[in-house]
Amino acid sequence: MPLRFGERCEVVVERRPEATVVRVRGNLDSDSYRGVEGVLVGLLWGAAPRGGAPTGADVGESPLLVVDCADLDRLTSAGIGVLVAARKRCGDEGGELRLAAVSDPIRRTLETLQFAEYLPSFETVEQALSPTKE
Repeated sequence: MPLRFGERCEVVVERRPEATVVRVRGNLDSDSYRGVEGVLVGLLWGAAPRGGAPTGADVGESPLLVVDCADLDRLTSAGIGVLVAARKRCGDEGGELRLAAVSDPIRRTLETLQFAEYLPSFETVEQALSPTKE
């Protein structure tokens, strides 16, 4: 069941054996960033997201967090801040945050604000779930 934040944002959390996938639909902006932040904080710290809805997942068990952006229509600086903070927390815990299915407009926003390298992205969720070669 999707969690709804702001007027145009839904989040679905899916626990997989190799990772936790967070699907974000709509706008990740000033109207929704606190709710999405609550979900990610809940996953990263093992607490329920804002609003009390349980996620059924804890990233602590799986060090890979994939944010599926296939249905993300708009990403503002508020949303980028949430993703940057989540990536830092993942890294601090020995994990990793990856973006998947980033559209060209969202990718351009990340590149313009110089976050494209800090927030690694993959063409598909399946590619993001695959181990990377070091």
